[in-house]
Amino acid sequence: MFSKAFQRKYALTDQGLKNTKSGAFWTVVTNLVVMGGMGILYLLMYGLMGTLTDGAPLPGPALFLGLVIAFVILSFVTHLQQYRATYGLVYGEVKTTRLRLAERLRKLPLGYFGKRDLADLTETIMGDVNRMEHVWSHVLGYLYGAYISTAIIALCLLSLTWGIYSEVKYMRNHSRKAAAAN
Repeated sequence: MFSKAFQRKYALTDQGLKNTKSGAFWTVVTNLVVMGGMGILYLLMYGLMGTLTDGAPLPGPALFLGLVIAFVILSFVTHLQQYRATYGLVYGEVKTTRLRLAERLRKLPLGYFGKRDLADLTETIMGDVNRMEHVWSHVLGYLYGAYISTAIIALCLLSLTWGIYSEVKYMRNHSRKAAAAN
């Protein structure tokens, strides 16, 4: 996924590629933590439904309060790491890119600048760097992290669905055998 072609396509340095991988990794972790928060809500609703339907005692608030506090802390830490990896590390890469461009422009002969409108050249170069900065910080880590986390969640749901399918198939076969015996 993060090959040399990817690196060339988005004009990333080796450090920029590492930063993109880090941003995608923390996006995956953050998305899975958010899904874990939904799991806590599901457990709470399961306990409350058991109270309403089966007359079971209300679930104790200590467990859910502890889970929610752990979720909030874990969510804060993962979002902080994701922010650092997707935005904080990118600005060092942008600084390096701007310095490389300035060094390349410094090496051009002065006659090159006499034939060009400097304001237009500056606007074009800075606009391109700003677009690359936007892609590096707002798109790459989030996009590829969303791809990976969606695939992980889909595989988990598929395994759950496969288990349910197997159970339904077993029950159907068992009921057919019981009906045939009668």
